[in-house]
Order: sequence, then C-alpha cells, then structure tokens
Amino acid sequence: MADYTRLARLSLGGILGFSLVRLGAAERARKGVLASSCVSCVSFHNPHPLLFERCIRWLRDGGFTFISEDRVIAISRGQAHAAPGAVWISFDDGWRGNLSLLPVIERHEVPVTIFLTTGAVEPPGVFWWTCVYDHRSELPHPLRSSVLRIWDLPETERREIVEPVLRRHQMEYARQALTIDEVRHLARSPLVSLGSHSVGHPSLPRCDSAQLDDELYASKKSIEGWTGRPVKTFAYPRNEFDGREKDALRRNGYELAVTVEERAYCYAEDDAYYVPRVVVGEDSFFSANVCKMVGAWRPYVDWARRIKPPAPGRRRSTGLL
Repeated sequence: MADYTRLARLSLGGILGFSLVRLGAAERARKGVLASSCVSCVSFHNPHPLLFERCIRWLRDGGFTFISEDRVIAISRGQAHAAPGAVWISFDDGWRGNLSLLPVIERHEVPVTIFLTTGAVEPPGVFWWTCVYDHRSELPHPLRSSVLRIWDLPETERREIVEPVLRRHQMEYARQALTIDEVRHLARSPLVSLGSHSVGHPSLPRCDSAQLDDELYASKKSIEGWTGRPVKTFAYPRNEFDGREKDALRRNGYELAVTVEERAYCYAEDDAYYVPRVVVGEDSFFSANVCKMVGAWRPYVDWARRIKPPAPGRRRSTGLL
C-alpha cells in the first residue's frame, strides 16, 4: 500500500509540476526569485549524476549563480549581500554516491556542502534506518507496520531497539556511506565544504541534553579530525528540532544550521540556525523539481494545508530521512 501511495503522490506531483511549468507559474516564480535579495537553498540526498547535472544546468541557464557556505554565513551576519539569483547547494547524510558527483561539481565550478552522518561513515558504512526497515519483522510489534514511528521514541529506547538489529545484519549490506578516505578526498576540493548531520541521525527532540550535546560535538570533531578543516554548519536530522538545539549549536561552535521547508530561499534577516532549504526529489518528475527549486510549489502547499492542516502537536518534520 505504501508503494502505491508513494507512486500516486509522485504522479500527482509530476502532473501539477508540468501544469505549473506550462502555465508559466514556474517562470514567474523564477523571475521573482531573481529580482529579490534572497539566497535559494537547494538540497539533495543521493542523486544520480545526470539528475544533479540537469538541475545545475537548469539553474545556471536560468540566471542563477552558485555560492559557498562561507558566503551564506557572511550574508546571514550582514557582512555580505546576496547577489541576484544566488544558490547554495547541499547534500544530506553522506551517501557514497556523492563521490560520483565531484566531476560535475568541478566541471561547473559549483560550491557545495555535504552534511555527514558520521556514525555511518565509520565502518561498516550502513545507514541504520535502511537496515531496520528491511528487517522490520524483528522490531517490536507496534513498529513493524510503521517503522517511521521509531523516531518518536526517546533516544535511549531507539538505540536499544536499533543496535541489536544493526549488529545482526549490517554485514549483509554493501557500503552505503562515504568512507573516511573518500571524505578526505572530497575535502581536498576547494569547492566542497563538509557539515555535520549528527553522529547517529536521531530525532534531536527525543534526545536528552547530554545526548544532544554529544551528537553535535562528536560529529563535528570527527569530521575536523578526518579532514583538518573546520566544521561550521549543521543539518537537522529528519528536519526535527524543538528549540533547544540553537544554544547547543552555538556552544559547540556551529555558525549556521539548515532545515527543510516548502520555500527554497532565505534572507539576511532569517535566523542563521533555521535556514530553509528545499529538497530535490530523486525520483520526482523534473518539472516538479523545477517548481520546488523556484518556490512555485509554495502557494499550492499552503492551500492544501488550509484544507487539511497538520495533526495537532506534530513536530516540524518533512518525514524525509
């Protein structure tokens, strides 16, 4: 049933995206972004190089220019201005496929930031949620039919459930995450910056204060130890946060943190610890991704939410990994 629902959602998104492009809404949104003083923040997870390059070409041909995380930080501090059409590209998790994007990054001279889940970079390189989903029959009964609910558990309880499953099955998988040597190789490129996506990709609101600090501190120190380069930025795992993180991020030396929203653009006056990004769908129709990247999606999402608002008390999350 979940696969049919997902296919229906992707198909509906493709039809809507195609319609918005044909009706000129995406073009109007593109012109609006270019006329503003915002930074468009576009993120990926594990895109195929052809999709990634197609997005880069579309943005460049549409008048956009690419900026680095250092430039975004400077803009957030009021130390620099956003040029028209500024775009910051980032990737979440640290999938091994990101390494194959380096030729595209260098060919088009696109600065990017890769947010690493450092626990997965360590051997054997498996993202725990893929293993748990595949072996969900071994989970407690209430979680078997809805694996995503595992992020709703207190962090200590989540670890107690996940770690035995991961120990039993992690060697069944080919490496999914970048290796430490591959991280170092990427870090040698002047176009690649590395940020933290935590150690274990938990729901931060479900972490106690000590666990929260450890996720922020240990991941930052691991990346800095591997590469010898400072880590300045953080991406919230699953886009979940409850407000405690801001002080913890400052305390641990982070200068900027990113979320996922329906709008792809931020302004200098936005909070530097809640910078919005939009996620490009790796299996979405390209027309839908175009609408996401320029914000043409937003009015229709807002309209849908007025019809069916989120469930009361639900935390801020996209449901993405």
